[in-house]
Amino acid sequence: MFGIDYQQLGLFVIDDFISIEEESLILNIIDDKKDRVAKQKERNSIKRYGSNIPYPGNMISKTIPDYLENINLKIFESGFIKQKPDSISINEYLKGQEIKPHIDSMNSGEVIIVLSLLSNAMMKFNKKNESFIVELKARSLVVMRNEIRYKWMHSIIPVENKRYSIVFRCSQKT
Repeated sequence: MFGIDYQQLGLFVIDDFISIEEESLILNIIDDKKDRVAKQKERNSIKRYGSNIPYPGNMISKTIPDYLENINLKIFESGFIKQKPDSISINEYLKGQEIKPHIDSMNSGEVIIVLSLLSNAMMKFNKKNESFIVELKARSLVVMRNEIRYKWMHSIIPVENKRYSIVFRCSQKT
């Protein structure tokens, strides 16, 4: 992390984007087993709402539920994006699960926004011979745009405890 200007790269991390009470309300809804999608190798489950343009699999509904729409509006009003996200993914990670290095689909829009819930995680960024790690605390928001969005791969190091991430995207056809 030393010597890297995250904002220059287009990376912003906002701690405590939501309150403990807001997190608790969200967790009570998303931890419900009835909407669970089949277990994945890297993540325990993935649920998607809204547009299926970025990623067509694991769709629960084309409608974004109210509890996610409230966060969606808060993100939009924060000024990090020009339009409200229309595609939302909820990822559940169990202890030891990870996401391998990748760059999100170009259909995911110009900005990728991730809200972390329940426990902390370490996000690693790689570009050629450079790398750095950012801690994503529970209730924090990470915003990836510009260079960090398109030229750096990101991954989640195996998590130490159960964790959720909610990913907000403004889909676009390429």
